[in-house]
Amino acid sequence: MRIFISYASVQRELAMQICSFLEAQGKQCWIAPRDVPPGTNYGEEIIKGLDECDGGLLVYDKAANESQHVLREVERAVSKSLPIVVYRVEDVMPTKAMEYFLYSIQWLDAKEGGEVSLQEIDRALNDRVADATEKKKAAEEETAELAEEKVLIPMAGSVESLNAAIATSLLMYEAH
Repeated sequence: MRIFISYASVQRELAMQICSFLEAQGKQCWIAPRDVPPGTNYGEEIIKGLDECDGGLLVYDKAANESQHVLREVERAVSKSLPIVVYRVEDVMPTKAMEYFLYSIQWLDAKEGGEVSLQEIDRALNDRVADATEKKKAAEEETAELAEEKVLIPMAGSVESLNAAIATSLLMYEAH
């Protein structure tokens, strides 16, 4: 499981602590700036990182809430249907833009005194990513089954496939 960690720079130490814990649990983490190669386009690397990940973790505080960079990362993660876990370390109401992306996501709150429950974050990521993976797999299987039912062209003998043009011609012929 590969996790993209988004945070505002004031929470860098906490984000790195969470990253280290998750990696010790066997997860791979993508976190900037650690995983941005020197001399590369930062935005491009963020998108590549998101593309390689199965889920995301947002370390949420006032600075993350106000950060346009964090907002863009969250928006891109949501658009890519990545399951996200929000770990709130400050009691901050989200901006309207942030609310738009996070309103339906369950949040984890830091314990009183700001203690980090790393095991709780790990469990939440396991649950969210596993649930999303199961739903995606079920949707793919259903789509494949529907495609088989709708486009199945009976073929005689040992022929396994037909040229797309021939298949289209046969379908159009049958439709008339």
